[in-house]
Parts: sequence; structure tokens; C-alpha cells
Amino acid sequence: MSLVFLSKNEHLSDLATTFGISEVVAKGYLNDVVKLIAFNYNTLEWRNYESQLQMIKTNQRNGLEMPNVIISMDGTSHFRRKPYLRQYLYYCGEKKKHCIQTLLFSERSTGILLHADIGYPGNNNDITNWLYSAINTPGQLHPNAKISTDRLFPRSDSRLYSGPKQIDGESYKSAHELWSRVHNNKERVVNRLKRYKVTGTEGSVFRGSIEFHCLCIKASLNLCNKHLLESGGVNYRLEHP
Repeated sequence: MSLVFLSKNEHLSDLATTFGISEVVAKGYLNDVVKLIAFNYNTLEWRNYESQLQMIKTNQRNGLEMPNVIISMDGTSHFRRKPYLRQYLYYCGEKKKHCIQTLLFSERSTGILLHADIGYPGNNNDITNWLYSAINTPGQLHPNAKISTDRLFPRSDSRLYSGPKQIDGESYKSAHELWSRVHNNKERVVNRLKRYKVTGTEGSVFRGSIEFHCLCIKASLNLCNKHLLESGGVNYRLEHP
């Protein structure tokens, strides 16, 4: 029942009817199982300096372009009902709905999730969320490693690879094509997460509390990452020209 809820975000009364139990019992099952998956079944693990260097060497052996770009970062929104307090904080002008946001960090070569910052207000953008991210602190990223991001991120941050600077001629076109090939995995990772409705922008509006919504997102990310780990990740050989 809990897996159906995380996958389809069905109403509690519909779940209770489908499984032949009362809404009170269904709610108790959901709270217990979602918390169990979120906290005791954690599949997201940030890599230390030694592991990050190994990722760079692996990219070099596989012939990937810009092997020092080992992580891809992207944000995704999760629709939710209008909160009672501070509604303006959760209204996303781009989506025209109330949301909470998650910042995802995945391994470039496999797409396996390494970290997720969950619960940002929907009024924020990815750049603001990055400023408050736990990864944006000293000691999290090796000096030789870089994170691939969208083009909106500032190019002054040496840790981020957000595409070429605004230059003219063929050199800019070639540099932009290179960035596109390096960063193209983030769409496939986010689309893979949308199989769990509560984690993707295509999901229906979540009706529970913000705290429980964050727990559901964390549980869904753990389940999705489990599939990636068991399958060895997503094949990103397509990023080669």
C-alpha cells in the first residue's frame, strides 16, 4: 500500500478502500513505512575525496570528455496543496502552483544519486538553493573535481561547470556543444525519478503536511536509487559525439 502511495500519490480514502482497511489504519501504515524507508533504508551516500579522485580516473579510462566533471546537479519541483501560512514562500511563478523543491546531486558516469537537499520553498530558484546546500561547504568537493550545472549558474564559481562564457565565433559553438554533451545526463536522471509521482513535476498535488511530503520524497529517492544501484546505473555512453 505504501509503495502504491509513493508511486501514484492516491488519496488516503481510495487506498483504504482498495486494500479493505480503515483510513486510520492506512494512515498509520503510511507513516510507519515511509519513515522506515526514509531513515533506515538510505541509499544516498556522498563520496569522499578519495572516491572523487577515483571517479575522475574512471572517467579518464572510459574516455569521457572533461573527466574532472564528476557530478551533475539539478533541481526539481514537487506540487503540493496551498499551505495555510506563508503561502508566498511556496508559490512557484514558473509552475504557477505551490511547490517545494529538491536539489539533486548525481554521479555523472552512472546517474546514481549521491545527495539530495529536500524541502526548499517553491519561491526559490536552483541558484538560491545551491547557496544553502550542504554540499556548498568546505571539504565536500575535491579541488580537482567539478559539478555540472545549468547555464544560469554563475561562472565565477570554479567548482561549477555551467557552460562556456559568452564568446563569439566557432569556439563558442564548440564549447557549448561540449557542455551539452557533458550535462545531458541530468534530464535522464530527473525523468527516471518521475516514475515516483511525489518526486517529479508531473506528479499530482500532494495533500499531506510539508514535513510528511519531504519524508515521502526522501523515501522515493531511496527506492529509485536502489534500482539504479542494482542495474549499475544509467548508460551514459550517448554523451560521446
